[in-house]
Amino acid sequence: MRFVHYIKRKFHERRAKKASENAADHAARNTANATIWIAILTAVIAGVGFLQWRVLREHGEAMQGQLEAMRGQLAEMESTGKQTDALIEATSRQAEAAIKQANAAKITAEAAAQSNEIANSALLETNRPLVALSRIDVVGAVGINQALNVTAIIRNSGRSPALDVRGQFGMGKTTSKFLGRLALKESKAGGQSFLQQGAEMSWPLGPIPSEIMNKELVESIENGTAIIVLYGRVDYSDSFKRHRITKICWYFDRILHQFSTCPIGNTGT
Repeated sequence: MRFVHYIKRKFHERRAKKASENAADHAARNTANATIWIAILTAVIAGVGFLQWRVLREHGEAMQGQLEAMRGQLAEMESTGKQTDALIEATSRQAEAAIKQANAAKITAEAAAQSNEIANSALLETNRPLVALSRIDVVGAVGINQALNVTAIIRNSGRSPALDVRGQFGMGKTTSKFLGRLALKESKAGGQSFLQQGAEMSWPLGPIPSEIMNKELVESIENGTAIIVLYGRVDYSDSFKRHRITKICWYFDRILHQFSTCPIGNTGT
């Protein structure tokens, strides 16, 4: 109750004071009250501004933190990218080195295979059979109306047996203008399945009939305008089933009265 009486008393005193004051005092009092309220409003505005500043500062600090984090992420990505580039480059170098090594290994393997093939071929050639016409036996003499009996002798002068030996032979007379056949068949086949190294086999080619050895032929042989030629081939195989061929060309030497090898036409594989 005392507090209520106090407030009433102060209220009445204030009313009495307002009633007794003049215009100047009333204006001063209003100015003072306005100044107080302005001060209060200024303080409130300053407080609100401070709060806004604080919020903006915290927001700026958060954004700065985010920016720093982003910078860190970018730096990490850049570092990772550089590491990836380095890894790719290292892998590329390794791949190139592997390709070079593979090419070198391929070249080495091819060279080794070639060397091996050469060595095998050299071994085969060194130990191969070698079948050729060794000599031609002639029974009879070149004379008018005299028969000549001719037999071819084949010899294996190689270092291994010859298999499936076969021969084809023919005889003829040749001049500077033509090669004519004699009465013998142009080719004669025969042979045996096995010819040991150092062994021989014979091919009877039959006689040149006496009626063929007429005066004209004999005189042509004697004066050198005609030559009797034996030609043909021998086919055989080695132990590795390689097919080989020997080509033959021999002529009758009228002076030595025997067959000798032609300057050309004798080859072998």
